[in-house]
Amino acid sequence: MSVENGAEDFRERVNHEWYLLCAGRGLFDREDPRFFVAAATTTMTTSGQDGDPQQVSWWAEVALRSEWDLAGAGAEAQVTGRGQGHPDFVMLSLDGTVIVRGSQGQKWTDIVCLQHAEQVSSFREMGVSMTRNEAIPSRTREALTRWLDHTA
Repeated sequence: MSVENGAEDFRERVNHEWYLLCAGRGLFDREDPRFFVAAATTTMTTSGQDGDPQQVSWWAEVALRSEWDLAGAGAEAQVTGRGQGHPDFVMLSLDGTVIVRGSQGQKWTDIVCLQHAEQVSSFREMGVSMTRNEAIPSRTREALTRWLDHTA
C-alpha cells in the first residue's frame, strides 16, 4: 500500500490504510490489538570502531489504543518514524508470522506486509547466518534464534 507524501490527508490516509492492511493480514487481532514494534536506541558499545555509537534494536510489545496515531504522534515520538509525518517502522505479529515494514521515500510512503515470513527460505537462511555473525549484537542473535525455534 502506498500513500503520496504530499497528500492533503496524508496522516489520516497512512493511519487508515495501515490499520486495514495489518488487521486484515494478521499483524494483530482486532479484539486484542497487540504486536511488536522494532524499537531502537543509539548507545556506545565496545563493538563500535573508535567508540562510534551503535544502534541497538529490540522488539517492544505494544497495543493499539483508541487514540493511536502511527504517522503523526507515533512518528513524532520516534517510535514509528523519524518525526511528525515521516513514518519508518518494522512490526512483527506476536506469533512471529507477519512482518510489516513502513518507509517514506521521496514521493511515496510505502507499507508492505508479509504473511508467513517464517516460510520464506531466504529469511530463514539470513536469520541463521545472522545468529552466527559475532558483529551482530548478542540480543539480536538471541531474538533471531528464538524466532527460528518458535517458527520451525
